[in-house]
Amino acid sequence: MLLEHKGENRIQVSSTGKAYDHITGLLDSFSSKAKVVVELGCGSKQYRSCFNGRYVGLDIRSVVYLGNRPDIFADAQTLPFKDESVDLIFVVASLLIIPDTDKVISECFRVLRDSGQVVIFDYNRWVSKRLQRQDKYHLHSFSSRRLIQKLAMHCFETRVHWSCVPVKGPWVVKKIVSIKFIKILTYFISNWVIVSGKKRIS
Repeated sequence: MLLEHKGENRIQVSSTGKAYDHITGLLDSFSSKAKVVVELGCGSKQYRSCFNGRYVGLDIRSVVYLGNRPDIFADAQTLPFKDESVDLIFVVASLLIIPDTDKVISECFRVLRDSGQVVIFDYNRWVSKRLQRQDKYHLHSFSSRRLIQKLAMHCFETRVHWSCVPVKGPWVVKKIVSIKFIKILTYFISNWVIVSGKKRIS
């Protein structure tokens, strides 16, 4: 995740460097079929260990990164990859600060192979609204429905990942949350929206 801070003469972007368990769990389920993986807004590449294949971390140029630096400095709105050359693209808590999200999704569709997937983890509306009040760099607020509509508009087969929510506490709490109704309810009251899109076979 990236946090932007603007001083008088510079823009500084720093990564939180934190890996979330519910994100690593879902990424693990995609990892076996993904030979080439791209993370947009990778920060310090804390999710690199989820993948055995080729991983490319892409981010904007910055003066501060905690830990590892991105592999490529580039704009997610103009991806520097060939058509149909990537199996999986994911973005964690960064889409909300990118000006043209439709352009990002269009670029993902272009570079993904047939049946390739894009996975979006981002903050829900009320978290985004709070961030927008704090600074002007958080441009968007998302719901699962809005992200699904955007993906569908770009010809992706879509899915909301209801079961991918952060759950802390003793095993009995996790057992209760595994009940389908409770799982969906927990998703809606969590801080996250988590959706994916599968590129339709042409």
